[in-house]
Amino acid sequence: MALLSIDNGVFSFGDKKILDGVSFSINPGDKIGLVGDNGTGKSTLLKLLMGQLSLDSGTVTKSRNLGKIGYIEQDIPTELENQTLYDVLLRSLPQEEQLYNSWKVDVALDDIGAPEEIRHKKMSELSGGWRRLALIARTNLDEPDLLILDEPTNYLDLEKILHLENWFASNVKCPYLLISHDRQFLDNVTSRTVTLRNGKLIDIKQPFSVAREIILKQDILDAEKRQAQEDEIKRLERASKRVILWGKYNTSLAKKGKAIQTRADKMKQDLTDVYKEKRRDVNLRAEELRPNIALRIQDVTISTPDERRLFGIQELFVAKGDRIALLGMNGTGKTQFLKRLERAYSEQQSLTSGIRFNPQVNMGYFDQNMDVLPRNESIYNYMVKNTKLPDSSIRSALVGAGFPYKEHDKKISQLSFGERARFLFLALHSLHKNFFILDEPTNHLDIDGQEKLEDELMESENTTIFVSHDRHFVRTVANRFVMIDKGRLVEISEPEEFYNKLKFYNSNVSMMMLPEKTR
Repeated sequence: MALLSIDNGVFSFGDKKILDGVSFSINPGDKIGLVGDNGTGKSTLLKLLMGQLSLDSGTVTKSRNLGKIGYIEQDIPTELENQTLYDVLLRSLPQEEQLYNSWKVDVALDDIGAPEEIRHKKMSELSGGWRRLALIARTNLDEPDLLILDEPTNYLDLEKILHLENWFASNVKCPYLLISHDRQFLDNVTSRTVTLRNGKLIDIKQPFSVAREIILKQDILDAEKRQAQEDEIKRLERASKRVILWGKYNTSLAKKGKAIQTRADKMKQDLTDVYKEKRRDVNLRAEELRPNIALRIQDVTISTPDERRLFGIQELFVAKGDRIALLGMNGTGKTQFLKRLERAYSEQQSLTSGIRFNPQVNMGYFDQNMDVLPRNESIYNYMVKNTKLPDSSIRSALVGAGFPYKEHDKKISQLSFGERARFLFLALHSLHKNFFILDEPTNHLDIDGQEKLEDELMESENTTIFVSHDRHFVRTVANRFVMIDKGRLVEISEPEEFYNKLKFYNSNVSMMMLPEKTR
């Protein structure tokens, strides 16, 4: 029996229809991933299920057998900001339990791997990743009968994502519905995929990757069927015109011609629907780079801003077309290395710093906070000031990247993070870059955007060094892998060498957290 369901639900924002007669249910034992492009209404659907919004028509039904629903939104409630991590979890327990069941808080903090030194810090002082895990642990501590999570992997580095996957496997006993753009995470923690597009739901009882293939194959079949139907309609309409022409002097032929046209009109009404993607290009094409070596690094030490050594690089050569994934545990210096490269290039220090760029390198830097974009500039004015494109080309490029003409005066601060990411990629493309430094480029892209970026990077001659916690992106895009290990940078043959090391590290941490009698 369904625990929570929506039947023939219709919902609109203004004149935009978000849900168009959808039916959907969450059942005992379900592990559901809800996916779809940014702006299709995934978070809205969660709010409708939670009763925070009301349907225009249709019903939401909650089973009498369903008790507590644990709902984790993307943003931390403001009332928690000044509470300590420990108190946030403690106060999720019933007041009468807080004194004698406080041990549950310690266990929950152990389960999410929270180190002792952050447990009594205010939430406002914690990183986005720890704040996210705190909300998840807090909700699960209340022992819900159903979990609903909106982007649980947001702000998490790879170590925390792996820990979260283990947590789902060992700690979550109730059914759950979650939104995520992390394809590997979806494959690892869900067994049912619900895709929202064009106001409809496609429900497939398979993990994301399998469900995605099924949908793509069906899209191809639908397109072929639609083409055959349209060809048949054209044939019938041509035949109708001929028969009607012949029927000017023959009543029976005239009736036959009209019958053929009626058949064609009926076919038009029953044409197979074909999904058409919105045009939201992620352009990152490269300009020509000669000769073959784009970057040479020799005898370089990467340090923190206060000069604490992180790791050393004895020698690294980057050739034209290399797509290098930089791997390393949290805090080992990945972002500091990328910043050092960007600084060496922009300040032209390469001759003295051990970092030597090919003079023909034109580098583009994508930092995960996208601080390079001026917040108070409109997207159109930024393109005018920073590119040499004519007005018509700028307008066309913005439309192609998913920004309609009416939004061209929008300030960058008004864009969602996903829109900012697409805009920054467009700007880098328009500036004719040929060497890219990318720090977590998929953080704010939906799955469609991630796939477009993967295609761009692989099909072009881009030279790229990137950091990403997205395992699918790393495996798909990179043709070389370097790892920070024991204070030095080493090249490895495949990313599994690092992922296995990280899993071993996480499993050891988890074992250390278990009470002695359970080890």
